[in-house]
Amino acid sequence: MERWAQAHPEQARDPDDIGTDYFDRDWSKFHAHAQEARELDETALRLLTVEELADLEVLFYIGRDRVHGEHYEEDLGRTLAEHRAKASLGSAVHHLMSKTNLLDAVVDGARAVGRPSLAAKLRALRPRA
Repeated sequence: MERWAQAHPEQARDPDDIGTDYFDRDWSKFHAHAQEARELDETALRLLTVEELADLEVLFYIGRDRVHGEHYEEDLGRTLAEHRAKASLGSAVHHLMSKTNLLDAVVDGARAVGRPSLAAKLRALRPRA
C-alpha cells in the first residue's frame, strides 16, 4: 500500500477543473503514468500472494460498497477461488492498483470486518484532514 500511495499522490482539488483536456494532451505525462502503473502492478504481483490479493480485493469492495463485515468470509472464499482459477493475476492486480480510492475503501473495509489495527496502520499512510 505504501507503493500505491506513492503512485497515487493526493492532488489539490481545483473547482474550475472540468477534467481531461482532449485537445491539449501531454503525451510524455501519459507515457510516464503508464510506466508507473506497470511498475506498481509488477511490484504488487511480486509482493502479494494470491491470498493477500483476495483479502485486499474483498476489503476494498466491503469498504467501497459499505457491505456488512459479516460477508467477509464468504466473499473471501469466492474471490480466492476465482483468483486461483486464473492463469495470471495481472488483470486483477491492475484492476485494484488503478483505483484512486483504494486506500480509503480498504481502511473502511478493515474497520467493517473487525480489523481496527490494520485500518489504523493503513490510515497512517495518508491521514485524513
